[in-house]
Amino acid sequence: MAEATGMVPGALRKLRSLLGARRCLDERAARLVYARDASHMRIGLPLCVCLPETVEEVSKIIRICRESGIPYVARGAGTGLSGGALPGEGHVVIALARLDGVGEIDPVNRCVSTGAGTTNAVIDDRARTLGLEFAPDPGSRSASTIGGNIAENAGGPHCLKTGVTAAHVHGLQWLDGEGRLRRSEPDLCGDRGIDPAGLQIGGEGTVGVVVSAD
Repeated sequence: MAEATGMVPGALRKLRSLLGARRCLDERAARLVYARDASHMRIGLPLCVCLPETVEEVSKIIRICRESGIPYVARGAGTGLSGGALPGEGHVVIALARLDGVGEIDPVNRCVSTGAGTTNAVIDDRARTLGLEFAPDPGSRSASTIGGNIAENAGGPHCLKTGVTAAHVHGLQWLDGEGRLRRSEPDLCGDRGIDPAGLQIGGEGTVGVVVSAD
């Protein structure tokens, strides 16, 4: 465990230095809140909760955790029912709700670029002004985030006709275990028949931390 190595205090100092006390939460009340999600399960109490606002900050958090040997878990709105956003004891929660930037909707190609923290409702409401819709519509659409949709391959009533999240993702950007930004454009892996986006969608954050999607 990281605590046995004496690296936890150093990691917390680095995270606080990066984010400040208001975006690196280590008081017990906040840790208890982020120890649970809509599944009502609990695995452990996190070391702290990080609230990054940029992809660069998420990358730095991952690197600090890696250097300190501390596991981390990405979290959207915590509306999932499978426990995919639950931290283990002493883990770091990376809450991505503030990565909520949304680009202009392309009505011809029916596509938009958005941060992982944007909610289903925001995307769908904007699409409807153009006579379009964002098909995945879980019951928690007003709160659930695009990153969480991707992690869980979310559906909803409309998925019976239009398919789950995987059918509506054109491309992904994510950070790997070393904090490096990756994209799902064709590369050597794609040439060998591996679909990088397919590994992420439904992977519940085990392959990487999704930060934006098209």
